[in-house]
Amino acid sequence: MTSEQLEISRTRLRWATYVVGIAVIVLVAQMIRWTVVPHATPATQSPRKWIPNVGYVGATPKTRGNVLDANGALLVTTGYLWEISLAPESVTRQADREEVGAALAPYLENYTAQQLAGYLEGDGKYLLLDRVDYETGVAIRELTLQPVGVDAIPMRVYPEGDLAAHILGFVNRESNLSGGVERAYDDYLQGEVHLDWVEDGKPLTQIGIRFEQNASPDGTCDLILTIDRAIQYRTEAVLRRTIANTGAAAGTILVMDPRNGALLASASYPTYTPAEYYLFSEETWRDPAVSEQYEPGSIFKIVTMGAGLHSGAIRPTDTYIDEGCIDVGEQTICNLNNVAYGMADMQDVLLYSLNMGSSYVSRKMGPEDYYGYVERFGFGELTGIDLAGESRGQVRWPGGRNWHEVDLVTNSFGQGVAVTPIQMISAVSAVANDGYLMKPHVVQGMIGQGHMIEIEPTRVRQVISEKAAHTLTDMLVNVVDEGSLSARVPGYSVAGKSGTAEIAEAAGYAEDTIAGFVGYLPASDPALVILVKIVQPKGETLGSKVAAPVFSELAGELVSMMGIPPDRPIKN
Repeated sequence: MTSEQLEISRTRLRWATYVVGIAVIVLVAQMIRWTVVPHATPATQSPRKWIPNVGYVGATPKTRGNVLDANGALLVTTGYLWEISLAPESVTRQADREEVGAALAPYLENYTAQQLAGYLEGDGKYLLLDRVDYETGVAIRELTLQPVGVDAIPMRVYPEGDLAAHILGFVNRESNLSGGVERAYDDYLQGEVHLDWVEDGKPLTQIGIRFEQNASPDGTCDLILTIDRAIQYRTEAVLRRTIANTGAAAGTILVMDPRNGALLASASYPTYTPAEYYLFSEETWRDPAVSEQYEPGSIFKIVTMGAGLHSGAIRPTDTYIDEGCIDVGEQTICNLNNVAYGMADMQDVLLYSLNMGSSYVSRKMGPEDYYGYVERFGFGELTGIDLAGESRGQVRWPGGRNWHEVDLVTNSFGQGVAVTPIQMISAVSAVANDGYLMKPHVVQGMIGQGHMIEIEPTRVRQVISEKAAHTLTDMLVNVVDEGSLSARVPGYSVAGKSGTAEIAEAAGYAEDTIAGFVGYLPASDPALVILVKIVQPKGETLGSKVAAPVFSELAGELVSMMGIPPDRPIKN
């Protein structure tokens, strides 16, 4: 090797050494940054403002667990603001007061240097000035001003805004007020329930990179929901558009997997923004899907027909003479518009939504038998869904002082009985799931210490036989194919039923109605159940005209999004 070649080699070696040295320095600096230096949180991405009453006690904030969607997307996390205070008695020289005021004022929007210096002339031990965002707080802390206190305050941050607000809930200083998973899983999110993550859990490396990225870094218990962010977004969008188009006062749409009771989406209107919950009424915080009871109307005929088929009281081909109205005690009960259909079978009862037909089934069964099935379907009791604030609805049971003979008739077509949306979709899901009622749930797992523990679905009981469930499904498919045409989804068999329910008031029933539809698909192997409830629509009010098209629109989008294969040829 010549001297020139040797010099070139030495030069290359020196440059390689420099590059490696710089890389090592950068790597060490990054390690220090991520382990020592506080990082900005999602809160720093929003405008500088304070959300009042965010929980904080003491100088060291306690991290609360994150909430993720079914695919690991971050729905709720903890960010930090800073509480800025003064200790006037710690400064005695006027020059020091003015120096502190001049240094601090540029970071506080509501104070001048002169005001701050003036506050320091007092003799108090503590004076709260402001609450600022994370970056501003860090900058003030780095000033190291003796009389200035800078305390970190945790706040819940919602990367998806108001998405799934009722499912998530919110946290304030005193407690969890709005329900949702924040309240139902409070002990877990605070880390007060100790689980054996390593022994019982599965490593996050086997679950997916997104779950690893969005898990709490300090091992706090995080929740993984059954809610799918994309499905939730589409469901909320469809509901908002429906409310706008119909002029309705309120509405709820639920999407459930009937095979395991997992709630894939839950949208209600009016809704609120969890980060600014204080701008909304307390009534808006309540989740209508689990807490608001209503008379379901004719969609309850699914329950009545399921009970009749399983008990053996009726078969699909059984007939009766429909006279349009019947007298029960001192009351006259009729079909819609008092129409008499003459000779009708059980398929006609569902297809034409005949009140007289459903009452024929309940009366043939008798009170004891019929209400036994109402109870088995889960009405009049809590579903046990893992959300706070659930209502059990209202059923007047035979033998009770408020029950009357007419209830056996009216309850059969969903009048005089109050249910919640979660009860109704769970009951219909039982029919779709071969007669097995599943416990509805919104949390599918928990994360801690780099592991995930799955929560197994719970089978409550078999409500009706598999044979009865399949027979009823075939009848409900015929309802959509021959009657509720606006609920059809091209390429898929749909089983469903519409309902137009009156709104009960203290003095009777209001003129306004609730338009409803509940259905599932593909009927040959159900993967989705969707319930639509639209309250007080203007103009058109029938469930078949208002709610059924909403089901069709959303179901059509979801089968495509979820890759659910069609079970019918698509006709041109």
